[in-house]
Amino acid sequence: PLSLLLAWLLGAITMGFGIAGVGVVATVVVMATVFQRIKRGRPDGYYQQWLRIRLQSTGLYRAPWVLRTGAWDIGRTPHAPLPSRNR
Repeated sequence: PLSLLLAWLLGAITMGFGIAGVGVVATVVVMATVFQRIKRGRPDGYYQQWLRIRLQSTGLYRAPWVLRTGAWDIGRTPHAPLPSRNR
C-alpha cells in the first residue's frame, strides 16, 4: 500500500505494483528463513508451539499446555473436610 501511494504521487502507478510485488516476495523469503532457523533440528509443528508459548508469555493467547515451573502440591490441608459424594 505504501509503495502504491508513493508511486501514485510520482505519477507511475504501475511502478508501485512492481514494488509491491517485490515486497511480497521479499517478505516470503525472509519469513521462510526465520522459520527455518526456529525449527532447525526440531520436530514437525515446533514453531507453532513456540509461537503459542510466546503469545502466552505476552498475554495475547492462552496455550493449552502447563507452562508452570516449580514445586507441585495436591493442595490439601491437614484438617480440610472431604467433599461429600452424590450417590
